[in-house]
Parts: sequence; structure tokens; C-alpha cells
Amino acid sequence: MLAEILTITIMGISDADQEKLQRLFPTPLSQETALETAKQLENLSYFSVEGVQVRDQELLLQMSQRYPVEKIVLKGNWAFLDSTLFSQITSFPASGTDTVAIRQLRQQVLDFYILEGYLDARVEVEVVNLDYTSVLVIQIREGSPYVVTDTSFVGRSETGSPPLVLPGTFFRPIRVIEALEHWKAQALSEGYSQADYFFSFERNERTFPGFSIAAPFKTLFNVLNQRRGVSLYIGLFPGDKLDVELEVPEGIDPGRFLQSLRLEQRSAIDEFEIPLLEHDIRNFMLRNGFTTTSISIEPAAPHLRIRVEGHRKSYSAVTIEAPVWQSSLEKRLQEQLRDGILEQESVADFQRRAYLELLNRSVESRIRITDQEEGQATMYFDMRFPRLPLHMSVHDGTQEEEQTRQQALMTLHQLYMDNERSLDDPQLIAQRVRRVYAEAGYLEAQVRVERHVAPDHVGVLVRVDEGQRFRSAGVITFGAENTSRRYIRRMTGHPQMQPFARASDIEGARRVVEAERIFSYSQYTPLLVDGNVHHIVEAEDRDNLFGAVSLGYDSAYGPNVQFRVGYSNVLGRGGEVTATQRHSEKRQVTALEYSESHSFGIPIDTAYTLSHTSNEYDNYTSRTDLFSMMVRYYLQDTLPLAATYWRTSHSYSSVHPGIVQGIDYWPRSSYHHFGLNIRKDGTDNIISPTQGYELSATQHYSLSDSANLSNYHTSIVRGTYYLPPWPRGVIALHGAAGQITREDDALPVPLENRFRLGGANSIRGFKYEDIASRSSGGARIGGFAYDLLSVEYRHFLGNFELVAFYDLGNVYSERLGDSSSSTPYTGMGTGIRYRTPVGPIRLDVARAQSHKDQASDFEIYLTIGYSF
Repeated sequence: MLAEILTITIMGISDADQEKLQRLFPTPLSQETALETAKQLENLSYFSVEGVQVRDQELLLQMSQRYPVEKIVLKGNWAFLDSTLFSQITSFPASGTDTVAIRQLRQQVLDFYILEGYLDARVEVEVVNLDYTSVLVIQIREGSPYVVTDTSFVGRSETGSPPLVLPGTFFRPIRVIEALEHWKAQALSEGYSQADYFFSFERNERTFPGFSIAAPFKTLFNVLNQRRGVSLYIGLFPGDKLDVELEVPEGIDPGRFLQSLRLEQRSAIDEFEIPLLEHDIRNFMLRNGFTTTSISIEPAAPHLRIRVEGHRKSYSAVTIEAPVWQSSLEKRLQEQLRDGILEQESVADFQRRAYLELLNRSVESRIRITDQEEGQATMYFDMRFPRLPLHMSVHDGTQEEEQTRQQALMTLHQLYMDNERSLDDPQLIAQRVRRVYAEAGYLEAQVRVERHVAPDHVGVLVRVDEGQRFRSAGVITFGAENTSRRYIRRMTGHPQMQPFARASDIEGARRVVEAERIFSYSQYTPLLVDGNVHHIVEAEDRDNLFGAVSLGYDSAYGPNVQFRVGYSNVLGRGGEVTATQRHSEKRQVTALEYSESHSFGIPIDTAYTLSHTSNEYDNYTSRTDLFSMMVRYYLQDTLPLAATYWRTSHSYSSVHPGIVQGIDYWPRSSYHHFGLNIRKDGTDNIISPTQGYELSATQHYSLSDSANLSNYHTSIVRGTYYLPPWPRGVIALHGAAGQITREDDALPVPLENRFRLGGANSIRGFKYEDIASRSSGGARIGGFAYDLLSVEYRHFLGNFELVAFYDLGNVYSERLGDSSSSTPYTGMGTGIRYRTPVGPIRLDVARAQSHKDQASDFEIYLTIGYSF
């Protein structure tokens, strides 16, 4: 009988945490299970196991807290943004107890400042331990930047472009090093194989005003600072230029030959380097169809003589070994003979033609040629023909899991249908079968694949040792004291989990927990203990209250100011409430919103909004009150389905005489709206996509409270495709169309709900919403249908993008493609983007290509975010 553990003693952590960890050790349990569970505790981020001891029937665990790093805070870095510093850091400590990584972090920050010329910088790192996590506070005392007062050169500088460091400029060692490396590369390319440099500096007490054209704020901020100077000493030593005397066989390009030797990258041509040179020469000759007979390398600085003797590689006899079609292949090879000789080029051409022909016969082939005696070779053809009939079977140790075995077989059949060669990979087969069993609760299943080929079929036998079947146990949470445990259970999806733990449930729980924005730190860990999966959540609550004030410019409404305050994790349910006030000359918005993930104990998101909007248009002024409720469910990770109800109330004033009451609008209106939206995101990046596609479809029905207004249906479809023709470019294609269908064509609908085009996000070259159908009195009021097509090319230059675009579309008074509407509106232009973490800042200049009488010569748009 195996030894049993009856008592678990955990030391070194708080009583509350000990009690939670005790739940992972339901006694009595075997000693083997207890030790395996203790080993799994190392996967937790909050705790580490310092020692494990078994004494009689007691397990002693000595533990300690790790304090994983929640965030790194920079203080005192006035000269550089946080993002600039973080981009230069590679050592990020995992925990506050990792003293080695913390020292490396401090040194990297200090090195950055010194290389930027802040020679008096001081850096200290303080570890602030919270309940479970830690915060690293990097306190920086920058000091003043040093200024170059004079530069002295020693050595020779007649080659390349010596670094130019002007007196009075800020001293930046990193830029001096980059310039010296550039000089060295130039010298090496010119044949100075021994080129090298050094630089040093000496501080002095001279005062000198520092300046930098590229950093005007740095110049301004340091006007009154105490100026410190450095004397810079630069040594340039190109050495002697290497004079190469070259003799190669006819037919070898000397330039390409020398380029292949990479002499500029060789520190010296000596007895150690010569064998490497000879090896490179033989490879180059072989690649160019030559046989090398002798190589002579004679270094005598600054001269280097290379003499290569050889001849074009040819064969007097080539033997073919192939399982089929050997005589036909031999006959075709004989056709390549010239005077009884097969040149290397002819053999290569024969290989290429034979390979292409075999592909046309649905044969997978590999062709290789092996040299035998002088002038003789053998060409081997390894051919693989279409598949024999396939027999597959899956065996495990259970009698009840017939459904799982059938699912594994179906998976293998689908794998075979997708790519018949995939079943040649035993690791891939084992991976897919393990996944099937993991979905049935066998999380530790072992798979062995056996293949055999018979004369009339190919057999694939999969043997599965399924191991233990795991059940889903409870959720254990450490930290996150302000978040309700019920909400954390919903977040892991525990209420919806099957009795037996599935791999997809575990992966989904990890994905949701570690992406949850109400936590400043979070980790999900499944622990497998005695047939149960315990879901461990380690988290730290984020600061609840947040706010922001922003100034901006909107191409339609001019300058604006926005105030936004919010509170997250309301009542510990993970919800977030935000209040927004936005004001510009022509538009005022006041909004209150509450959003929540995993609402009602099921995996859906909800949002509630109250808002009041006042807009001043050219032809009227409107006020809109809105209340909305949205429920969103993810059919797949990138396929959300949203159902929305919203109620709107509209009122109008200062209406243009050309907009007729009762026909074009009604002074006051109230509507109930019911809508569905589905969206598929197949792009590689949500904020800045470079490839993939995005599709969406919206359908909603609007019901009026008044008999003076019509009920109506609205349908909108949108699609975007991103194609990267080369690494730094993207072609973006966007299309959209919409249709409003009234139940009573004689009655109006709210003016805001009509379609209009024009502006930064539709047809550029026209003013915002300037493309619209007109009323009988000639006023622009919008149409009941529209279509839009845009083509945009984006070229990346670091964080900048250069853009060219062409837009085409139209607004129709009643139906899509209405022949009574005018010809399509078109516009084209160019722009520049600066990419930020929240989207690009866009500056576009566009000109109308049609209907120029309705547009200005140019339109300029300054916005944030892509137009599509």
C-alpha cells in the first residue's frame, strides 16, 4: 500500500492564503499525489515553494511570497518620454525579489542616459510591495546634458566620411558611435580591411550654449541650466588599403567573385583565415558550374594575390537511377550531350525540366546528383505516387469512450482531406488526437502513432493511453479583494463548464482572466490534483477612478474640448461607468455610459447609454436625447453578435425654408429602435491592420410614436480587405452600402437618420456630409440609400505613413442605384499619418474629381484613427 499523507502544514504565508492552498490537498491522499501537487504550486506567480518535506504522514511546505511586478513607474525623466525609455529596456524583472534583474534594469536606464550625454545622471530603483504584487519605482536624477566644446582628431581621415561634431551641440555618445561605425563600414568597403577607431572625452568647466535643431525643447529647457562641456577626442585608423591581384578562369565575373569573399568582414588574412577563404572560393566556383583544381592565396600587406585554376564542370557519363521511366529519362539526358560531354548547365536544365514534368504527373519527386569518379555522376530520382487506400484506427484503454474515438477518427479524416501528406507526420497526428481527448477531459493523454505500408493499403494505427479523466473543481482566488468572487467565477466561465474539464474551457478562462482590464495584474493557472482541475486566479485590482481632459480638432466641427471621468469595477462586478462632456462651436455632447462584461452569469457583454446631443447644421439645428441597451455575444473570438435597443427623441429649430414640415421632417419625434449587428474581424491588428479582412452587417427596425412619421427598416453592409504587396506597403480596399425602407413613403423620418457622405471618413475632397439628396426646396437633407468604394495605399516609414487614396460613392434619394440621382462623386488625394498606440493621427489633403462646383479647390482633414 502506498504511503498516505494525512496532514498538510503550510508555513511562510498568511493564514487566509494557507487555508485556500489547503483546499488543493484533500486528505487523505497518496504521497505521490501530494508531492506532485506541491510541485505544481511553482506555477503560481504569487508564491514560491522554498522547501518540501515529508515526515511520517505529514507534508511540510515552506513557502514565501514572490511579489510579481505589477508595473514599472518612471519618475524624474523630464527629457525623455516613458515610451522612449521602455523601448531601450530589455531586462524586466518578473518579481520584486529578483535582485539580479533589478540591478540590470537600473544599469540599462543609467547606460541610456550616459549614451544620450547626461553624464551626471543618477538612477535608483525602489521596490514597493503591495498585498501580493510589487511596483518598481525608477527614480531618475537626470542632471544637465553636456555640450561639445571642441573636437580633436588623430590618425588619418582621408577615407570615408569622418564624423562631424560641431562645437556647441549637445554631446550624444550614441550618435558619435553610430557615425564612427558608419565611417568604419565605408573604409572597409573601400578596401581598408584593418580600419578601426576610438573615441574618448574629457569633461571641462567651460560654459557653452548648447543647441539642437532636432530637439528644440531640449535647447529651450537647458538655456538656464548650468552648462557642462566636454572635449571630444576621435581617432581614425584606416590602415593600409588592400590591393588585390586576382586571376580566375574565364567565365568567372571578378566583381562577383570578390564580393562573395567578403574581404571587408575579415579582420586579417593570415594562416587561420586562408583555409576559410579557400572554402568560400570552392563553393563559389561550384555554384557557378566550375571545378576547382588549385587555389593560391599570397598575403603580403597591403597586397593580396589570389590565383584560382579550374574548368567548367562537365560529365562524360551520368547514370540515372529511377523506380520508373528510367529509359525515357536516360534518352532525354542523352539529348543534352554536346560532343559526348554534358556541361553542368545542361545537367541542371535537365533536372529542372524533369522535376516540372513529374509534378504534372501528380508525382512528388526529389532529384539529387552525386559525383562518382572524375567526370562521372549518378542522378537519383525519389518518386512518390498518389496514395494507396488508407486504413485508420484509434485504440484506447476504455470501453465507454466510443464517441471520443469516433471524434478522433473524424479529425484524422478531415486532416487527410485537407492535406493527404499530413498523415506522414506522426507528431501532427498525435497532437490532433491529444486535443480531441483533452476536450473530453483526458488532459494528460499520451498518444503513439504506428504506420505501415502494405501492397494494397497504408495503415495508420493510433494508440492512446488516455490516463485520468479530470473533473472541473472550484475557483480559488488570491488578491482582487474589491472584485466579487461571483464575477471572477463568471469570468473563468466556470458556471458554464462541463462536468469534465475541457482544454478549450481552460484556454478560454486563461484568455479572459489575463486580458481583463479591471485588473492591473492577473494570471490564471489550472492545477491538476487527484482527478480535479482547480482554477487558480491571481489578480490585483486596478485603481478605480480615472479621468482625462483632451483638446482636439474635428474637421467638421472645428476645435473642441472633452472632459471624461469614470469609475471601473463598479460594485465589484467588473463594470465601468463613464461620464463625457464634449464641446465645440457647433456640437455639444453629454453622455453617461455603463458597460459590463460577463453579465447575468453568462459570457455576454452589456452596455447602457444615456446621452444628449446638440448639432448645428447649415440648414437646421437639432437636439437628440438617447437611451440605449446593447447585448453582445461572441460566437467566436473574432465574430461578435450584438443586439441593441435604443430610444431616441429629436427636436428641430432654425429649419431652412426649403425643408418642408410633414414631407421632409417633423418638429418633434420619438422612436424605438431594435437592431442586430454581426461583425467578422479577420485582420492581423485591431488598431493598425496590415492584412486580412473585416466584414459587418447591420439590420434594424425603427418604430415611431407618432402617426406623422413613418416606421422604417435600415440595412447596412461594410467590408474591408487589406493586401500587403510588399513589407512596407498596404493596399486597403473598402466598400459599404446602406438602404432605408419606409413603410409609408409619404411620411418623413428623422433628418439625422438619413444617409450623407463627404468628409474625412467617406468621400474626401468634399466637406463633411456635403453629399446628400436635396429636398423639394433645394436644401440638403440626406438620402435613403448610399454606396461607397475607397482604395487607399499606405507606405510605412517607421511610425509615419505616406498615403494616397481615391474615393467614389453616391447618395440616392430613394433606392440604391436610383437613375434619377446624379453621377457618382469622386475625390482623390494624399496624406500623412503618425501612428500612436490608440490609432494614427491623420492629415489628409484631397480634391474633388467630380461635381467640382460643389467643392472647394482643396479640403484638409485632421483626424485620429483610420477612415476604415
